[in-house]
Formats: sequence, C-alpha cells, structure tokens
Amino acid sequence: MLVLAVFCLGFFVCIISIYRIFTLRAGVISTDASWDNISVAIWSCLELNVAIIASSLPTLRPLIAHKSFANHYQSHARAMSSRERLLTRTLRGQVFQG
Repeated sequence: MLVLAVFCLGFFVCIISIYRIFTLRAGVISTDASWDNISVAIWSCLELNVAIIASSLPTLRPLIAHKSFANHYQSHARAMSSRERLLTRTLRGQVFQG
C-alpha cells in the first residue's frame, strides 16, 4: 500500500516536471522576467518538495504504518486478563457459585 503511494507521488512529480518545462519556455520568451518567472519558481519548488517527500516516505514507513494503518489491519480486541474473564463470566452468570 505504501509502495503504491510512493510510486503515485513519483508519477505526480513527473507530471509537475513536464508542466514546469512548459512554464519555463513561456518564462524564457517573456519581456518582464521578474513577473513571468513567478509561475516557474512555484512549479519548481512544488516539484522539488514533492520529490523530497516521495523519496523520504520509505524511511518514514514505521511511523506511518503505526499511526494510520495499525487499527485498520489489526484486531480491535485486546487480550483480557484472567480477572477480567472471571468478572465477565460472573456478570453473565456462567460461573458456578456452589
């Protein structure tokens, strides 16, 4: 599941990179470089930041798996102590009182 997320982010970085090339071409032929290169700078920063996040996700796997997927894939029941089992059976009337 996490490998799929990393590959999806990598694919998203490729799409951003392609779009950044088109904005770079428009910024190069402009007459006012300081105004027209703002979109180039934004897309370049976005590409770099998403690439860094995608490359560091495998190292964050234990943290992500523990926080978000722990309850999704594990049983919600916890082990009961012997005292809790006895109390539960007593409340249900299953313990012989004789």
